Amino acid sequence: MKNKLAIAFFERFIGSLDNVQPVPVSGWRLVEILWPMNAVFRPYLERIRSIEYSPHFEAEADKAIEMFAEDPRAETWNDVSPGAWRVILERHQQMLTVAQANEMIGNIVTVLPAGIPKEAELPGVMLVLLHGMKLPLPLGDRSRLELPNIPPPESMMLH
Repeated sequence: MKNKLAIAFFERFIGSLDNVQPVPVSGWRLVEILWPMNAVFRPYLERIRSIEYSPHFEAEADKAIEMFAEDPRAETWNDVSPGAWRVILERHQQMLTVAQANEMIGNIVTVLPAGIPKEAELPGVMLVLLHGMKLPLPLGDRSRLELPNIPPPESMMLH
């Protein structure tokens, strides 16, 4: 793992990562980890989806992700600008798409250190994948975005 912030975050929970086995995270497992962020975005969605994405807010978005890793609650972002919320939402939505695509072809998306507690998975994944994320896809039009108010589907298999 190359991300110094993520390494420091994980080491607070399990100590040095030198002898810790990496655990592969499939696309579907990543969707499960990231899915609770939908509930964080939902109360602010009307405001966020009216804002165009601007790279100007990427640094603030990274700082907000760092803050969330320290205190993973929506209230942590009370003072974060709508522009930064928009950047984080775009990264979140694109990462869900990337995760699903990788699941369909059987690729591992990332790794997490063995032994991290469940409550550290979401903030850890955000530090590993969303912090400093370069968008792999064109910007999405989020003006009509609706976030599901249900748990993730049971399977990615088409019926």
